Amino acid sequence: NHGSLSDRIMNRYGDTPEGMAESALEFVRICESAGYRQIVVSMKSSIPRVMVDANRLLVARMIEQGMDYPVHLGVTEAGGGEEGRIKSAIGIGALLCDGIGETIRVSLTEDSIHEIEACRSLLRAVEREMGGAAEPDPQWMPPAPLQAGRRRTREWRIGDLAIGGAAPPRVEVRLEHPPWPPGDPAAAAAEATGLLTASSRTAGGQVAEAIGLSAAATERPSGRLEAAAAFKEALAPLRPAVVIEWDLRRPAEIHALEPLLPYLAAVGATAPAADRLDPSRIALLARQAARRSTPIRFRIETGASAGPDEAAAAARRIAEICIEEGTERLAFLLSGPGLGAAARATAAALDAEEATAGIAILLEIGAGLYEAAVGAGPALLEGIGDGLVVSADRVAGELPPVRLGYGILQACRIRLTRAEFIACPSCGRTQFDLQETTRRIQEKTAHLRGVKIAIMGCIVNGPGEMADADFGYVGSAPGKVDLYVGRERVRQALPAAEADRRLIELIRERGRWIDPPEGA
Repeated sequence: NHGSLSDRIMNRYGDTPEGMAESALEFVRICESAGYRQIVVSMKSSIPRVMVDANRLLVARMIEQGMDYPVHLGVTEAGGGEEGRIKSAIGIGALLCDGIGETIRVSLTEDSIHEIEACRSLLRAVEREMGGAAEPDPQWMPPAPLQAGRRRTREWRIGDLAIGGAAPPRVEVRLEHPPWPPGDPAAAAAEATGLLTASSRTAGGQVAEAIGLSAAATERPSGRLEAAAAFKEALAPLRPAVVIEWDLRRPAEIHALEPLLPYLAAVGATAPAADRLDPSRIALLARQAARRSTPIRFRIETGASAGPDEAAAAARRIAEICIEEGTERLAFLLSGPGLGAAARATAAALDAEEATAGIAILLEIGAGLYEAAVGAGPALLEGIGDGLVVSADRVAGELPPVRLGYGILQACRIRLTRAEFIACPSCGRTQFDLQETTRRIQEKTAHLRGVKIAIMGCIVNGPGEMADADFGYVGSAPGKVDLYVGRERVRQALPAAEADRRLIELIRERGRWIDPPEGA
């Protein structure tokens, strides 16, 4: 476990994935020296990125040393609810998509029975992402360790909203089926406004920074003008960037788009696969966008009809056409199964040429919590992805779309918008009601952006497994709690009845407390 490395390993490697891999291999060598080989290796961390890196390193070194032991996967102390499930789906899902892992556990601060359904849902999402069950490949090689930082991209703006460059990954809500004319434009605008307003109820008050609206290319131009004007007026108080999307795969009069451009912050189009591209249609759209200085993005769907290489080829060709027509203000939105592989292939294809290098890539999610985390997580861990576009129509009723988007970015540690909780699953050593205590502390502290709080049931594993938590709340005896700052114990044997208050006082003392938003 990430937090339980020996002092000798810590002194040589630090608290790193490399130290975890070397520590595990030491134990394997001891077993082998005694002629014992019935071994399964498990490399766990509460941080998905560390867990993925440690397992990749371990498997690569086992192959170098002629070892072929199976690997057990889990994100330890992941917490409960959506946070625990998102973390687990990202870490376990990324490795399963790599071809690593024989057994899994989703470790939740909940009744253990819920872990089983979480595992099953995660495995279904992985199978969907990979297009079916993966067969053993004799030529398989482990992927390289994760690189620090994000892929370098050019800054791309929708109105006042910066995307790419030094900007953090953004969260956009996409409405696939808004009630466009001949319905009521005002009703369509009200729907979008209501969705964005409801999304602001996440911890810390985050809202969608952009909204995408899908429009059929066959609709009458006058109706689209009415709708665009209504959206612009209704959404003005929330100040999101707005993208209206056309489907270039259908016959369309792209000239009908021209009157709309003054209303839009950006225009989008769903592009066909590389072998079915119509260069003249793309060139016409690019010329219109260049003439109006309107940014443009192309949505490329992956999956059965377009694998990673086809998606990458389409993006590369579209980029070349747009640049020839005088617009470099473009981005690509990737959508569908195989998202992680498509993102890697597309980034490599674009960055291979100076003219197209650094074009922004956005990732569309929306088929549910597990599918979204398994699809976008691997690419984000690789540093690829300038934003998440959450399809609101597909996730309605499961998790608010904006909350899902920010939750995935938080779990990948690339955009912190709320507190993070590291909490162990229940066991026989727990000194307090772990589920109730975790829920209570989350309610009081979830708005603390970027603060990491560990809630550990006992003193046996607690201090070690807190990993990189800023503050720790650890059961030291029945009814007693110790408080930590980092790995240092600063309050000892506090009565449980006053431990919550003393934790908040400690956070205030260290300058990390802010009052919650009004109404939260």
